[in-house]
Amino acid sequence: VFRAEKSHTTRHLTEFTGIDAEMNAEELKTVMDVNKNFFVYVLGKLQENDKELLEKLNIKINCPKEFPVIKFHDALKLLKEQYNHEIKDDDLDPEGERLLGKHFSEKDKSDFVFVTDYPISARPFYHNYNADGKTTNSYDLLYKGQEIVTGAIREHRLELFLKQAEEKGIDVKTLEDYSVILKYGVPVHGGFGMGLDRIVQKIADVDNVKEVVLFPRDPERVKP
Repeated sequence: VFRAEKSHTTRHLTEFTGIDAEMNAEELKTVMDVNKNFFVYVLGKLQENDKELLEKLNIKINCPKEFPVIKFHDALKLLKEQYNHEIKDDDLDPEGERLLGKHFSEKDKSDFVFVTDYPISARPFYHNYNADGKTTNSYDLLYKGQEIVTGAIREHRLELFLKQAEEKGIDVKTLEDYSVILKYGVPVHGGFGMGLDRIVQKIADVDNVKEVVLFPRDPERVKP
């Protein structure tokens, strides 16, 4: 995936390997379970087949069968009350993610935690909105204190899809091809997207995602 990403951080690339999945799903939990099972299987196989390599690199994998789940607004309370860390925007900052990872690693012995129900202002227009009119039927999956996956139930109803796009200031004429699909009906569905490079970065416990990419692309480097 090539993205005009201008961020100079330890987690961003302008070109990355993405893994996306879409599925027939009426509930967010269905999407989250598929996402969770992916990691349980992959990391389990890694431990099973590459134990010697993991030991040489001093890599420890802690992947329980179930991942803890916390709603976004509860995560904000936890960060404020336990770590005196206040989130001023409608999304978690890197330090907030790190502290949540630390909390659930100590509390639940899990390197993973799902954070759900992000505010509408922090999510794309095509995410399904919750009944409260303030939050979305979405989640981020944090791994070792860093977001590696974003998932959601998608808005499949054409009228709401277009309304939400307009509210976000998007010209609906640019969505005509996709709108045709919704016009003739699609099932309730959801999915997720994750960055393979970030996953490898966190498995290997390295500080910068560029360290796990042979030829990293960033805002100042396109080739080789």
